Order: sequence, then structure tokens, then C-alpha cells
Amino acid sequence: MNDVQMTKEWRHVCDRVEAAADRHVAHYPDMEDAVRRQTAHFCAQAPPAETEELLDRILAANDLTASWTRDEEAAEVPKDRVDESSIESFPASDPPNWSPTII
Repeated sequence: MNDVQMTKEWRHVCDRVEAAADRHVAHYPDMEDAVRRQTAHFCAQAPPAETEELLDRILAANDLTASWTRDEEAAEVPKDRVDESSIESFPASDPPNWSPTII
């Protein structure tokens, strides 16, 4: 791939990462500084020289945007011991025992 095409493809990847960042901070404004900093750092890289390098960066972009969601999900884990035990034991091996005699 020539330099012009590679630069165009890299810019497209950065545009997509920036759009994902915009959507994420709209839902989680408290993460805006970290998300913007990570996005700027990612997009500040020089365009890749080869197709293989571009593909590696696309995977890195996916990992970056997925990490924002994982960070938010980790923050939402319940701290209550009962809730934690319930989460760890789900799915239960046996369904609850409901029968006409119990009702």
C-alpha cells in the first residue's frame, strides 16, 4: 500500500477511535480526561508503514476502546459480600427447587 493510502487508512482508524471516545464520555463524563488522553496518545503515532502494522494498530484500537468499558464495568461490581457470592456462584448448577407443594 502506498504512503497516501496508508495515511488515509490510519486517519480513518483514528477518526473511529475518536468517535468511540466521544460516545463513551457522553455516558461516563467522569472518565473524559483519561479517555481523551489515551485517544490523543494513540492517534499521535505516525501512520504505519505496512499493511501488517496497520492491522496491528486496528487490533490495538479495539483493545483500547474495549478497555474503557472493562474499566467502567469493574467500577460497577457490587461490594456487598452476599452480592459478590451470588455473582461468583452464577450460574447455579441446579435450578431453584419449585414444586406445587412448596407454593
